[in-house]
Amino acid sequence: MLAAALFTMFLSAAAQEMVIPEGTILPLILNETVTTARLEENEPILFALADDVRSGRRTGAVLLPRGSNVVGRVMKSGRAGHFFGRSHLDVRIQQIITPAGAVYDGLSTKVVDIGKIKGQKGRVKANAEIHGPVHRERDTLLLLFPPTTLFQLMNTPKRGPDVVLPVETRLFVKLLTPIYIEPPAAPEPAAPLSPTLRRNR
Repeated sequence: MLAAALFTMFLSAAAQEMVIPEGTILPLILNETVTTARLEENEPILFALADDVRSGRRTGAVLLPRGSNVVGRVMKSGRAGHFFGRSHLDVRIQQIITPAGAVYDGLSTKVVDIGKIKGQKGRVKANAEIHGPVHRERDTLLLLFPPTTLFQLMNTPKRGPDVVLPVETRLFVKLLTPIYIEPPAAPEPAAPLSPTLRRNR
């Protein structure tokens, strides 16, 4: 009776270890440069997992290995206007593919932070959108000299800055739902030796 109870507890603990819980932060690296100047809604964006995701402590079993392919999708993308507004980008991670071929899709995530890198322009807001920088020249000009004539309208500054995320930018993505990891396949039992081989041995 006691042995059966202990075995059940062991199986329960093992099952818990094979879940990446909601709220886990996944560190990702961009495989391509991303900018709102060229993006369209529903366009895929490719990432790689920057570090191993382990169970429990940092020394636990690897559940998602570093280098796994990660596919995101552009939910919203917009450029800054000539007169008002900032560029904005909303990317959600939808699929993870491990080097072993395991596929985890239908994920619910949101971007919570961006690592700083040379050429990077963008900041994450509370709604998980990435907003581009302010257009200081445009905003100052419009504040001091509101356009009142056609000539002034024609000489309005260019659009505000786009969101720019260079290749190898780190993004930190929060899981909104857990990921259930497929257990590794059990090794196949070795075939028994034939009587002839037994005699030879």
